[in-house]
Amino acid sequence: MIVNPNSDIILYSGMPLDDTYTDTLYFTSLSAQTSFFTGGNTYEKRRFTANTYQRVNEGVFDANCLADEIYDCNYMAFRNTNFGFKWFYAFINRVEYVNNGMARVTFTIDSLQTYLFDCTLEECMVEREHSATDTLFSNILPEPISLGEYVYDNYIPIEFTSVDGVSIYESDICVQYVDDNAGMISGGGMWGNIFVGTGFKAFTTTMLGQDKCRDFLNSYIQKPESIVNVYMAPHYITMGTDTGDPSQRFNPPTTTMHFPAGYFDYIDGYEVINKKIFTYPYCFLHMDNSNGRSLALRYEFFTGEPNFVILGSAITPVQLTLAPTNYKKSANGETLFTECITLDEYPLCSWNYDTYRAWVAQNSVPLNLKQLGEVIGAGGQLLGGNVGGFVSGIGNAFLSQEIAYYKASIQADTIRGNTSNGNALFYEGALKFRYARCRQPLEIIKTVDDFFTMYGYTTNRVKVPNRAVRPHWTYCKTAGAKVIGRCPTEDLKKICSIYDSGITWWRDASEVGNYSLDNRPT
Repeated sequence: MIVNPNSDIILYSGMPLDDTYTDTLYFTSLSAQTSFFTGGNTYEKRRFTANTYQRVNEGVFDANCLADEIYDCNYMAFRNTNFGFKWFYAFINRVEYVNNGMARVTFTIDSLQTYLFDCTLEECMVEREHSATDTLFSNILPEPISLGEYVYDNYIPIEFTSVDGVSIYESDICVQYVDDNAGMISGGGMWGNIFVGTGFKAFTTTMLGQDKCRDFLNSYIQKPESIVNVYMAPHYITMGTDTGDPSQRFNPPTTTMHFPAGYFDYIDGYEVINKKIFTYPYCFLHMDNSNGRSLALRYEFFTGEPNFVILGSAITPVQLTLAPTNYKKSANGETLFTECITLDEYPLCSWNYDTYRAWVAQNSVPLNLKQLGEVIGAGGQLLGGNVGGFVSGIGNAFLSQEIAYYKASIQADTIRGNTSNGNALFYEGALKFRYARCRQPLEIIKTVDDFFTMYGYTTNRVKVPNRAVRPHWTYCKTAGAKVIGRCPTEDLKKICSIYDSGITWWRDASEVGNYSLDNRPT
């Protein structure tokens, strides 16, 4: 049977497709695909009609033209209309000169485009892809990206205010003592939930409070050992007064961090494209105690804006503990103590007492005896008794005491407590909880952002791969792709391997490779 040549062949130049299959074109329907390739697009170079049957597997087409006319062609489409209307798409591998009227074109079938609407992509393990949405904190899986040293944005103190409007970083002077000046042993009592076996006073650091504290310490001149401890503690716990009377009002203050506009849009003036940049480990909330201990909290694990409570103890060792209340789905705003940080460098204070005055106070009875000795010595003759030896003994004893009296008067005051005062940060008023946005340097941020822009996010889920969820391109990569189709097995295997290697689907041929476009979800 004689069959009239009736095959259509179209050659394209500059078609943005090649046999690496790193990029391909996405079409919503078979008609849209056919319209693009056969409707006279800008890439079409030559069209041949009434040609002999083109064998798909042989991959050779003899074009009736000079080779020089089609050397720049890299893609082709053909159909054998005598036997059907299916279009086949292929990559041109080589163009050879045969003679002045013929050029030989060697090609390989583009399995993906040829059988695009003959195959169904089933659920499989998707390693990574562009997500259909990119809301803040919606994508948090780890990424195969190397990171650098961290830097900080807006490293500032965390401010709290106590019930009387005083900053929690204001401190009182606390004194513990074992008895009162009436000679009664202090029985102690409960301070918060801690039994304290001493008396306790807390003076403010105002001038009046300092004077009252000195007066209180001086009142123990006869028994300086009764002062057990003098130290600094947070005012919001001790609630001390100028007279040293603490009120024991325990109301743990809370604070909420309010982030300014653009906090989750820009970094150092750079507009971040992919919201995953604002999750750990690229960005996180850094907190520290200004003295070497730090805590890393992930923005994505807070419910709403970060909220914190501060707890503390006014009894040594003095501590403040900062903990989140709406973190990692803690129920009903409960404080999560597994994620907390302490501030405990509150210093011990020094105190002194006048050695001379203490000596006088402690030796008041012997001094009275000295006066008594003088009386006895003066009246010894009147008594007529043999009291000379007795008086002489007393005189010698009091002579020694006079020497001790003089020595005590010239001795320096005795210093008690911690004379090293511990902490330069406290001295400078810098001992505070602090926070900052801890992040990667801007150059790394941009690199990571570009990577996400090109290749989407780690997915690691069993699902149908995304192919057209972004306005310009969608990348997907599978592990063990599953494709069912009406096409040769060899082509099915090829298609599966393409998905497993990773491929970018473009909506517009003129945009292939243009990653400067805004490809954020619409």
